[in-house]
Amino acid sequence: MIKVGIIGYGEAGSNMAAGLRGEGVAVSAYDLKFAEPEPFARMSAHAAGHGVELAADVAGCVAGADVVFSLVDTGAMDDAANSAAPHLVQGQLYVDLNSGGPGAKRRVSDIVARTAAEMVDGAVMADVPPTQHRTPILAAGPAARRFTDLANGAGMKVEAFAEEVGLASANKMLRSVLMKGISSLILEFALAAEKFGATEDILRSVGGSIGMDLLGYADRAGARQLQHSGRRSHEMAEVAITLREVGVEPLMSAACAEQLERFVAAGANAGLAAACPADLAATVAILREKGFS
Repeated sequence: MIKVGIIGYGEAGSNMAAGLRGEGVAVSAYDLKFAEPEPFARMSAHAAGHGVELAADVAGCVAGADVVFSLVDTGAMDDAANSAAPHLVQGQLYVDLNSGGPGAKRRVSDIVARTAAEMVDGAVMADVPPTQHRTPILAAGPAARRFTDLANGAGMKVEAFAEEVGLASANKMLRSVLMKGISSLILEFALAAEKFGATEDILRSVGGSIGMDLLGYADRAGARQLQHSGRRSHEMAEVAITLREVGVEPLMSAACAEQLERFVAAGANAGLAAACPADLAATVAILREKGFS
């Protein structure tokens, strides 16, 4: 069985680690927040409950690992690669699973290319917590097939998508145009619809038109959009860059990024790290308290 090192022990990293430990995979992890008492207490309790080894630094995290996952904030993906690079050795795979665009993934590839390891562009195609290590992942790059074989042998759900670094992340960026964009529209709609007492009626009506439970979807999508507004603001900024690189003006995606940045600046996502709002009404209540309607 392979050994995995995980740089970043937030929601995605800790859930990935827990799932892999359930498969019998040895996992070590490191996070910059280990230096902060409250996050470290929470993370160490989670790690102890799942048999995850917490490393004192990046060097300890990657030592002996067959696969190294980078699961940090999008804005920190270059820093994570640079911190790992001096410690990567031949045979290791450095898999960047962050929500960066093709250009960002190519930068990380260039960093890893200066080592004896190989880099894989990994795109996580759904929220990690519900399915942990079985969350669908697209892999791209010359080493994508080798990573796919190793990962799926450990119970993961990885598809070798392309041999060119950047193509997996491009697929994710385009998906986010829709998914995060829809979530932003839901929040904008709900803030206004509440004023007229029309939220549920309109969601039921539109849901019937498109054949889905839009009420339930809006509860989940709106709550998670606010909860993760910090990292999603970075992701949507990457989406905008990706669109511009192919000559498309990111009018909607840039607006989504701006909305999320405003939520963060107002502290609307504060205190939501461990749990998201219960439903759309609770999400709207938080936003109203922060002055958004």
